[in-house]
Amino acid sequence: MRVQIKRRGGIAGLTLGAELDTEKLDPDTAAQVEHAVETVVASPPASEPAQPDRFHYEITLPDRGKSVSVSERQLPEDLAPLVEQLADEGEIQPS
Repeated sequence: MRVQIKRRGGIAGLTLGAELDTEKLDPDTAAQVEHAVETVVASPPASEPAQPDRFHYEITLPDRGKSVSVSERQLPEDLAPLVEQLADEGEIQPS
């Protein structure tokens, strides 16, 4: 599954973005991440008030034209491998 993910905010206020593929993960982790992405996109959590210095994530499924924005507190734990991939492979983008 192709996933575009952007992380905004934090102390530096930078935007980090990447297009990732769950095929780079081991099969069990990929299935877990894909299920979590499908769930959060299908049923986005209610928006929260902005919190200084916290991260905010935008997750997009480009092949399906769907996206969702969530705060770091709302990010499902099962998406941790995707966030780790973002930290490893992401590039700083203009805000």
